[in-house]
Amino acid sequence: MKASPQDVLRQVGTVRAVLLYGPDEGLVSETSSSLLKLKGVQSSQAMGYVGLSGKAIKDDPSLLFDELNAWGLLQEERVVCIHDASDGLTTTLRTILDAPQGSSVLTVLIAGELGPSSSLRKLFESSSQALSVACYALSGGDLAAHIRKVAHGRSKVLEEEALRYCVVTLGNDSAVATREIEKLCLYVGKRSTITYDDVQVALCENGQFAVDDMIVTVFEKKKVQTLSHLDHLFENAIEPIIIIRSLLRYVRRMREVHLYKVHEGLSFQQGIAKLSPPVFWKYKDAFLKAVHQTPYSVLERLEEELQQLEYNCKQSGSLPQLLTKQSILSFS
Repeated sequence: MKASPQDVLRQVGTVRAVLLYGPDEGLVSETSSSLLKLKGVQSSQAMGYVGLSGKAIKDDPSLLFDELNAWGLLQEERVVCIHDASDGLTTTLRTILDAPQGSSVLTVLIAGELGPSSSLRKLFESSSQALSVACYALSGGDLAAHIRKVAHGRSKVLEEEALRYCVVTLGNDSAVATREIEKLCLYVGKRSTITYDDVQVALCENGQFAVDDMIVTVFEKKKVQTLSHLDHLFENAIEPIIIIRSLLRYVRRMREVHLYKVHEGLSFQQGIAKLSPPVFWKYKDAFLKAVHQTPYSVLERLEEELQQLEYNCKQSGSLPQLLTKQSILSFS
């Protein structure tokens, strides 16, 4: 069966397994943590949690069968979490889902991107004993709804201008958005309403605007300033992945403006006006200038290089900060 990240806790009920897949790692992690807590397991370090790798199970399926049939002496409900799940586990999981219900163990599979033809995805979508949850980046109305929900959970309400500002600046990673809204709620203290000024101050404090300022220097070909901004971001614990994704989002929005001109005959200014969420006023002139000066073919190449950079930074033994500096400086 299919479920959305927002509804999976309500739908999980008596299912035996949940597949979390998609490119939004923050949303995958957030949803996985919620499932653990629903089963009474507070973290991956707590009793009742078992972590296995997809490769290990593929090499020896008995590892999973043993864990599912193990008897918990102190923890009746348990969660078996399988990382790096892939289609190579389809046969093993089909056997488990088809077997008689034998325990209260929930199996959570965490995968990357799975296409519609994925055998593992098809199995989970068709089984009444499983849920398939696609975790894609939030945007527009979905991101606004997520922000409202997080704030509401802390008895806060955002003014419309404050909400729009958050949507423009926080990006589309739900986990990042959640953390920043939680910080924002702490910042406003006992007040129930979050204003535009609150968001502006709080987001400046957490470094989001520093990322946007760095991106401007990349397209203005100011290598010294770009390096200075990157050093500042790393010193303030801004993760390379956040920087890469912010730059990737910027490039994709530039491509979108070019496509408006090609397919609809719009000027660059008109194309920018159609973007949703809108470009924040502080960066509109710099964004327009970058669109004018950057050919579409260059934007295509930059998008591919940024995707490869993100992949490289996630590999074990890599040096993400160094890789990010080298790559981004080569752009400017």
